[in-house]
Amino acid sequence: DKISCDIIGEKKSTSIRYKKLAGRSDEILTHVLGFSGSSYKITKKQLIYAEKSKIIKIERINIKDLIIDSFNDYKIDKIARGIAELLKENNVFVVPEVDRNLKIKNLERLILDILSRVAFKLFSNYEVKINRIILIGGETSFSILDILKAKTIKIIRQIEQAVDFGVI
Repeated sequence: DKISCDIIGEKKSTSIRYKKLAGRSDEILTHVLGFSGSSYKITKKQLIYAEKSKIIKIERINIKDLIIDSFNDYKIDKIARGIAELLKENNVFVVPEVDRNLKIKNLERLILDILSRVAFKLFSNYEVKINRIILIGGETSFSILDILKAKTIKIIRQIEQAVDFGVI
C-alpha cells in the first residue's frame, strides 16, 4: 500500500499512493496534488528525485511568461487543464519556474498569486479527484488553503519538525 523510496540518501516510507474511492464500483483512482512555492535547494532536489523515481510528475509553471502576459487568463486555464489531465494518471506537483535574472518588485507575492489562480481554476473548472493535497511552504499553504476556502485545519500529528499532517 505504501511506497518506500530513498529520499536524499535515507530510507523513508511515503504516503503518496493510489486510493480507490469508497462506494464506487468502477476503478476510479485518486492521486496526490502538491504545490510548492519553496525556493530551498533541498525541496527542489527531493521533488526532482521523486519525479525521477516516477512517484510524481512535476508541472513547472514559467512565471516570466505569465507576468509578461499580465496573468493571461487563457494561459492560467491551460495550465489548470494540463494539471487536471495529468492527475487522471499521476501524482502531480505544481512548481513555479523562475528565471534567476527576473528582477520584479514583489516577485514572491506574484508567484503566490499565480499558484493560487492555478489552484482556483483547477478546482473551479475541472473535476479533480485527489485523496490528499501536499503544500510546501507556509505562504504557499495559506494562499492555496484560502482559495479552497478552508476555515480550519485539524493537525493530526507532526511528521517531522515544521512538517504537519492535518485534515481540512
